Amino acid sequence: MPIATLMFCKRCDADIYVERRRGNVCWACHLLEKAAYYKKNREVLKAKRKVYYENNRDAIRKQEKERYDNSPKIRQAHLDSAIRSKWGISADQYRYEYWRLFEMQDGKCAICRKDKKLVLDHCHKTGRIRALLCSSCNRVLGFIEEDLEIVEGLRKYIVNNKGRSSYIRP
Repeated sequence: MPIATLMFCKRCDADIYVERRRGNVCWACHLLEKAAYYKKNREVLKAKRKVYYENNRDAIRKQEKERYDNSPKIRQAHLDSAIRSKWGISADQYRYEYWRLFEMQDGKCAICRKDKKLVLDHCHKTGRIRALLCSSCNRVLGFIEEDLEIVEGLRKYIVNNKGRSSYIRP
């Protein structure tokens, strides 16, 4: 008995080569039926997947870790996806921008000019990449929320307390 034979799709009458197990429908109609079934039974299917995952969590995680560890392509895809979601640019554009700024700044932080590991700094309002900063300067910039009044307050505090000891002698 043949697995497939030339038939007409029972939904759209397309003259196609159809597998019997799909119920004599063309591939396009099969996908439409599959999507409709999923939409109709979404909650039941999600519950089944959740139960399966809970029962097989360790095996699934182990398998995913092995795939990730053994495949540079998968690791690179994860990195590329993270870059695209955070920066909205491709990994190649990110690398280009990083090295362009690295050359312009002589491999030093744009604020403290120290030779440390650098990260891309960007404006949270516009998303525009500004410069390479060391982690410390990038964190400080995030904490002060780019508020010039806070920066001026910090400057005054440092100038006014320069040389003063916080230790109170009895």
